[in-house]
Amino acid sequence: MEATFFMNIKDLYYFQRLISTQSYTQTAADFHVSQPTISQAIKRLERHFQVTLFFRQAKTKALVLTPSGQQLLLAANDIINNWQHVNESISHLRQHTLRFGIEPSVSEHYLPALTKPIIEQDLLSSVHTVEMGANQLVKQVLAGQLDLAISGNLDQTLDERLAVTPLRPFKFRILANVAHPLAKAEHPTFAEALKSPFVLLNATYLNKLVFRQLAEQLSIEPQVLFESDSSTLIKGLRD
Repeated sequence: MEATFFMNIKDLYYFQRLISTQSYTQTAADFHVSQPTISQAIKRLERHFQVTLFFRQAKTKALVLTPSGQQLLLAANDIINNWQHVNESISHLRQHTLRFGIEPSVSEHYLPALTKPIIEQDLLSSVHTVEMGANQLVKQVLAGQLDLAISGNLDQTLDERLAVTPLRPFKFRILANVAHPLAKAEHPTFAEALKSPFVLLNATYLNKLVFRQLAEQLSIEPQVLFESDSSTLIKGLRD
């Protein structure tokens, strides 16, 4: 009959912090425990895996990870991050709070439709909404800081840890002066538009992401004069 090993996640916390601080004394102080508690945790891990996790360098006294120690540290980082995310998620569920993120340029298309039923069901106080760029939304969802997000993205190779549901598409417009050849063309293409210099909304907005992705698909390097966070300024420049 095989013995079952029940690992205390605190041992992984101690191991992770010890490698970070390089000090048993500091690690014990950080967790408000005795130094032998840290030593015993390391011994438990080494006994279980039947390896030496690190050794102390003679000259510098630094703790140097063995290959097994390096592998365990990578795993410990993942386990601890996931454990923290689970705790945060359960805490928010206990408080009946939904953390919802949306891109500024997408919010005008979706937020009104989403807000109406939330208000009708008297759930406004249970929904915390933030606006931010696409890349930041992805990072915060993966980090467990957001429960869900709405983002406009042409990239189909998003992180596999994300559950992605396509929503209805909407159109983007290229603004041009009435005298510009594009304005006179019956069916202008994006490839034709890329022959002209552009002024873009900055990275906070979906427009820039879509613009860059479309340009990459066409293998065209666009001419970008400058970027701004003011949609009013962008519209004014076409005149």
